[in-house]
Amino acid sequence: MASAQLVEAVQSVTRQSLPKRDASIEYMRVLRKTEAFNALKAIDILSKAPDNILVALADQRVHSELLTAFLTFVEFPSQEFEEHIPQSVASILVVSTLTNVLKRLLWRKPVIAVLIENDEFHGLFETLVIQRNNSLGGDPAELYIWKARVMDVVDFVVETTETDVMPYLHSKGCAKLLTDALKEYLVDGSIDSVHREEGILILRIIVKLIKKSSLMSSVLLDDFKANKIYETLAMLLVSPPFDEDMLTFKYTIISLIEELVFIDKEALAPPEEGTPYQHQDFVLPAVGPEHAGAVVRNLAACQVLVTALLYPDISNMTLLPAGNKDQEAPPHQFSLTVFATLLSIIRDHPMNYFLLERLNILSYAIERLDSYHQELQTSVMELFTYVLKDLNYVPFRDLVILSIHFQGTSSPRTTALVCDTVASLLQTSPGFKDVLREVGLIDMFCNMLEELSVVLRDTFGSPQFNNRISVIDFGQAFMPGEAKQRKYGIEVVHHFNSIMSCLVELLRGSRSNIALFQSTFRGDLFSLLHYNETRDGILRIIVVLVVESYRFFLEDKEASAAKSPPNTSSAPLSQKTLSAPYQLTQLCEILQSLNRYDFKMKMAILNALSSVFLECPELKDVFREGGGYVSIVSLLIRLEDAYQLIDNFEQLDLPKRRQRRDPKTNERIPTKADMLELFTKVFYVLSESMRDHPGNSSYFEEHIGFGSLADALQLTGVFGPNGDAAKMFGILFAFATLNESVLHIFDDPEEIEHTPEMVAKWLNSPAVCVQSPHVVLGIWRICMGLRDQESLAFCVMMSLFALSCANRRNQVLMGQTALLDELLKALFENPPLAIDNGADTSFEDGNVMREIMSRLAKRLIEMGMSSVGFRYLMEKFSATEEISFGECSGLLDMLLHGVTHSRWPSFVQFDGYSRLDLRSLGSHNFPPANGYTFLAWLCIESFDEELGIQILEISDDDQRCYFSVQIEPETHKLVVSVSHHQSVAFNFVAFEIGRWYHLALVHSKPKLTAPTGSLSVYIDGILGDKVKCPYLSSPNGEVKCYLGRHQKPKMMAKKEGSTLSWNLGPCYLVDEPLEVQIMDVLYNLSTRYHGNFQDSLGKFQTYETSTALNINLEAARRRSSPNSRNHEEQVALMNAIRGTIGNSIPEDKLVFAFSGGNLLDAADTRTDTATLEKAVLLLDQLIRCSWRNSEDMERIFGYEILGYILKQKKALFSIEMMNTLLGVVGMDLEYPE
Repeated sequence: MASAQLVEAVQSVTRQSLPKRDASIEYMRVLRKTEAFNALKAIDILSKAPDNILVALADQRVHSELLTAFLTFVEFPSQEFEEHIPQSVASILVVSTLTNVLKRLLWRKPVIAVLIENDEFHGLFETLVIQRNNSLGGDPAELYIWKARVMDVVDFVVETTETDVMPYLHSKGCAKLLTDALKEYLVDGSIDSVHREEGILILRIIVKLIKKSSLMSSVLLDDFKANKIYETLAMLLVSPPFDEDMLTFKYTIISLIEELVFIDKEALAPPEEGTPYQHQDFVLPAVGPEHAGAVVRNLAACQVLVTALLYPDISNMTLLPAGNKDQEAPPHQFSLTVFATLLSIIRDHPMNYFLLERLNILSYAIERLDSYHQELQTSVMELFTYVLKDLNYVPFRDLVILSIHFQGTSSPRTTALVCDTVASLLQTSPGFKDVLREVGLIDMFCNMLEELSVVLRDTFGSPQFNNRISVIDFGQAFMPGEAKQRKYGIEVVHHFNSIMSCLVELLRGSRSNIALFQSTFRGDLFSLLHYNETRDGILRIIVVLVVESYRFFLEDKEASAAKSPPNTSSAPLSQKTLSAPYQLTQLCEILQSLNRYDFKMKMAILNALSSVFLECPELKDVFREGGGYVSIVSLLIRLEDAYQLIDNFEQLDLPKRRQRRDPKTNERIPTKADMLELFTKVFYVLSESMRDHPGNSSYFEEHIGFGSLADALQLTGVFGPNGDAAKMFGILFAFATLNESVLHIFDDPEEIEHTPEMVAKWLNSPAVCVQSPHVVLGIWRICMGLRDQESLAFCVMMSLFALSCANRRNQVLMGQTALLDELLKALFENPPLAIDNGADTSFEDGNVMREIMSRLAKRLIEMGMSSVGFRYLMEKFSATEEISFGECSGLLDMLLHGVTHSRWPSFVQFDGYSRLDLRSLGSHNFPPANGYTFLAWLCIESFDEELGIQILEISDDDQRCYFSVQIEPETHKLVVSVSHHQSVAFNFVAFEIGRWYHLALVHSKPKLTAPTGSLSVYIDGILGDKVKCPYLSSPNGEVKCYLGRHQKPKMMAKKEGSTLSWNLGPCYLVDEPLEVQIMDVLYNLSTRYHGNFQDSLGKFQTYETSTALNINLEAARRRSSPNSRNHEEQVALMNAIRGTIGNSIPEDKLVFAFSGGNLLDAADTRTDTATLEKAVLLLDQLIRCSWRNSEDMERIFGYEILGYILKQKKALFSIEMMNTLLGVVGMDLEYPE
């Protein structure tokens, strides 16, 4: 009913045969009425009804009348419809409702069939391309608004309908209609924004139709191609102007073309397999149904983008003829957008590159790379990398084209980008080395180097290293007017280092490439070292040839020794490998022959040497044998008086241009910064040559010596008043410790002057370890030779003391040199050695320096001293009349400190990750049948909060038998594990830092009387705890033992930052559970006993230990009866005192064992209370801690002599002296009972 009323109302207007303008106004007046609008809304609802109801609507021609009214509105301005009508709705609401009705109605089968039958559907497309008549006036933007509504209807209908409308649109020439409409925009390039938007509307419906046609009848696809839609799109893209508005228009076209790329009736045929020079694992990407929307199908659409990228150039793959060469070139941002779109298409699916390879996109882009903007060049190289790396594909043709850019004919920017890209590819994907060799890149590099050396030699002759050629002069070698045409351009020189980087990566690690280069290259690489511009690149080539050739030579040598089949590809290489030592030796010879101030060349060769050491440590032997150390010393010697020359030159008033040139030799005078940079590199090379190479370290110390280097440095004047002594000391400390973190600790003069302790703290770190103790001795000697640099000398001395305190290793190594002997002579020389380094009264005649030297000497003497040093001190005692009271007291203090602090046993120091391995326990079965005992002396230097101390681990391969002893990092308590799942913690003792502990673990196997095993822990001979503990399981295979931490990969995370340090003294594993009575005896033998308990142990007992054992024996006698267990204890103690402990610990039960009367004169010559007390205390300490000294004292009747001496000096006795004497005779003043 409503539809009939609406149709009647609309038809009433149609029957009037009004002009279009009047008819459109009348249609709007009718539809705005309330009754008609309600009917329109009712039809909107009915449009969702089933097809049988829609048939009735179609029969009433509702859709035709509404479509007729809708299309008449397009041609006229909307203000014509805004007249006031009573009881009406707004015209905009009418239009919106009418648009929705048509969208929902026209796509339905009954309706669209009638539309096609009556030839009414084509009217929508005609409306899209109409142009407003200028005589009608109005705003052109309003026409676009109406066309957008029509577009909305057409887009929805085409997208939604299930009816194949393509044959109908084909018959009506729809493709030509739309294509011609687009072509109109090419007539006048200065189209306004409205026309651009209209063009986008048309293009959108074209894309929609092509997409629909690919799913139904494909006739429209052919129609659009026949009407050259893709050529039209290409022209729209490349035609000027390229202002901001037009670029936005073109970018929208590009995005719509990107949609077309994936739309076509048939899929593209995949490329043929079997292209040459492919990797063995290369396969074409698979394409499944799920990839349908991501795989390229429309090659013509891609050609549009290729045309836009290349135009005005042409190729067999572009859609347009060659453009005018004078035509305005598109801006780089436009080309970048086009290529980015192509790159995005290729990346959408791996197969897309291979489907589009026939368009030669990458080839054309690489060929024109030099003409592109930097951002576009980067995008091209990104695609190149994607193809080679991600697709694992070798584009042979593209690689050949790319090699053009290595020949010096491209711009610097292009050459650098190509070199960087290729070098990066070779670093990340070594497989490309073979590919680039097959392309001929190595041959090209060889030809380039040969021609370059010939050109430079012909132009400049044969320059020596003292006759440098500037890059400014290279231009004449590549003049275009040369009779002989040069194959390579000047850019080869400008970007020589970048080009050589590619060659280096080609050669690195490739036996075949090395062999090909050495067999192909006929020139002399060393001839190119003469030129600054080619020097660094050639040195890198020499380094890689030396390193890789020697490495392959060693591999072949090992293979030959193992009698393995020879590698056929290495035959040419084997003939060349002997040149590797020669080339390295030649570099060392060049280093000696250079002008004294040719620092650039020297630095370059030193850098090359350090690279050789890092990449192939085996060549350190060649460096030594080739005279490398002699070359280094010669280099330093040739810098004699350099600092004096620098100082003199800086005082001359010369023009700035000539300021750094010697008027006599025209050599460039270096600066102090140049000197320090050279010194730093020299000592870095020396450090690397000796790092992890005991042979070189030993050779340097024995045949060269740090003294030679020190003398050469002194000749330069670096330690003089005009030198850089402070910074040089930083270099020397870094050399001594092989630690570059301390290189600059002396750089701040303010810290040296006012807070030397702040400088020294950098060396007082457990991580700073002395590697070359003879260098430390050299630093001391240089420091003692400083004059008028008091603050620096004191700071260096404090640094030496801090270095000795950093860790036990430093203390031991520094003590093994002659440093302590020289320190003692400097402190106690008669007359005293002048160590005040000047006349600065702030140092109070050297007392401050003397104090730090004394502290350093005491630190070193704790580890013992040489016979030379001890003999010197004894000689000082004999010269009693020649030394002062202060010297005598200081001498006694030094001796007393050494005696009381140098009781160190033989020990091994462990950090958190070091260990000693015992690969087997010999003939002993573990665990033993009855039980076992572990004995060890240990001392903890420092804890680590996160890392425990692993003392011992015994296990088989699958760790079925597992025994572990460790100290927890948080609680410092002992933990013993008898399996991975069962541990026992002992809380009776917390281990402290700096104290030696005697640890004894006794693990007894279960017996009939004791069904559960027991584990006893003794600390310092005293039973601390005894717990029930299951015995160890039997192993499946061979048992191994580890002293220290058994490293596992997951435990290595904190290695560099670990502060853990502990010492292991004598330790034993006995395959019997020892009795409790023997533990006190073993403890009293002290840390310095490291035998196997089979000796007569009585002689190893000092008075103190013998007294302690006798006290224990007396206590055991009082508790015992002839048949009691205490009687066994008494017998064991008596055996220990008599020296027959071997009966308790038979030698075959040991699984492993790791591990003074002339001073009376000192007391006789003392004439004051203080020195007498020190002399007696010194004597007591020597006797107390040494059983040998005890025997000597008795043998020479030393106690009687001491009594006589003290009787003569009773006037010098004091309370302190009496306490000392009581201690000598064995009385403990703290526990007198």
